[in-house]
Amino acid sequence: MLKQFIQLLPLSSPMPKRFNPKNTVRPFHRGHYSKRPPRQQQTSSSSYPRNDYARQMDSKNDLLHVRNLPKDTRHGMAMYKAATTKVKNTLAKSQESWINKFPHFERLNHITYTPRVMEPLETYLTQVEAYYKMLQKKSNESLARKIDYLDSQWVEQSGKVPDVKLTDDKDSITYKKQLKDLKKNHYPTVYCSPGATTFDYLHRSIELLASRSTILFSFDIEAFELDNSVVTEVGISIFDPRENMTGYVPITRNFHIIVSEALSLRNKKWVCDLKECYLMGQSLVLSLNETVEFVQSLINYYMVEATEESRTWNRAYVGHNIDGDINWLQKIGVEIPFATKLNKTLNESIKGIPYVLDTMKLYNGCYGPNGGSLGKILRLFGLPHAFLHNAGNDAHYTLELLMHMCDINFRIQYGLDDLDKFQRRAQEFIDRSKIEPKVLPISYSITMKDAAKANKPKKDLVPQTEFGGSKWFATANDAFESTIEYTGNLF
Repeated sequence: MLKQFIQLLPLSSPMPKRFNPKNTVRPFHRGHYSKRPPRQQQTSSSSYPRNDYARQMDSKNDLLHVRNLPKDTRHGMAMYKAATTKVKNTLAKSQESWINKFPHFERLNHITYTPRVMEPLETYLTQVEAYYKMLQKKSNESLARKIDYLDSQWVEQSGKVPDVKLTDDKDSITYKKQLKDLKKNHYPTVYCSPGATTFDYLHRSIELLASRSTILFSFDIEAFELDNSVVTEVGISIFDPRENMTGYVPITRNFHIIVSEALSLRNKKWVCDLKECYLMGQSLVLSLNETVEFVQSLINYYMVEATEESRTWNRAYVGHNIDGDINWLQKIGVEIPFATKLNKTLNESIKGIPYVLDTMKLYNGCYGPNGGSLGKILRLFGLPHAFLHNAGNDAHYTLELLMHMCDINFRIQYGLDDLDKFQRRAQEFIDRSKIEPKVLPISYSITMKDAAKANKPKKDLVPQTEFGGSKWFATANDAFESTIEYTGNLF
């Protein structure tokens, strides 16, 4: 029966390609088209002409449409590996940046920092130091009483307290476990006691941001889960105090870059692949070589002193567990100026050397190791967020987290120095995650499918998050220029 059916097929009808679920890398299928009804052909006057090669990842509707993507674009593991050998970072040694050719950014380099009144800051930091000293004293006394009670229980039951130096003794093993659990469940634990490096790190981080003297360069890297040497996305979010001299709303410049050679390399085994889910605008699709130039030009402009006036400002790289992201940038060919001299401890100010502000280090130094992922910390502090593991979103939310953790008013109003409350809440979230189902946002595409099955008209649906899409650019310069919508010079 099947043989007869095949013989009746027209000779010009090609057999459809079957998707092999065993493939870990899902390539574009040039012969695979959308199941949506065909649209009317667009005229040449359209801003974004239809690209018939725009691109579906596989038959399971992992759609990734890239505007202006050339027909001959090739991607995949082999293409990415080949591209790494052809990277020519011409801006690395010169430390020049074509961003200076834009008048607005050239003017920023001629703004001199004016010191701010720091009296409220000094008052707050003095109060925090005294409070943490008092809290540590009370915490130590409370912990000592708990340990004394545990010891008395052992004396009452066994006649003595086991020797913790004995590792093979059954009673010693039991006692050490009880002691460990006791300390783990003791609140609050003052990790950032005055005089410790953790307290100095918190103190200096707040100073750098409260003074409005520091250019913050936040970035995040997404890599391919089956080969971590492959960078698939780069996200950058920049707070420049020279663009925030007045006003309440912080202005940031946000970028999300998708490496074109890695378009078809999708994560799915360990983390979600959310290339399409950038919340701050349009994603920029660039070749690996142009990605390196884009990032290098931003670094050369924001993180290198170019004029006498620019030397009056501090600079800081920002990240969440940032060391890994720095290594990734260097591996693809980005030059980090003064990479071996970066000020990671914040102790001494060295002119021209950028600081490194790590939100994971800042959090762990205050609240301990529990719940230290970016998403959990944002949730802990009540900061709205969505679609993490998109490099652009992660860079933006990391910057936002740092600015909240170092904002005096936010710390006071939300009680960030209440270590007992936040340490208990972090542990509560961990405990709840083990027994409660995750509450996740419903997919709009799934909503549309369900509505179609129920014969509901689409116009009755309430649209959810809609993204800016992706666009291919031939050069890093063109990609950057596309992001400049306003420069504060309308009139």
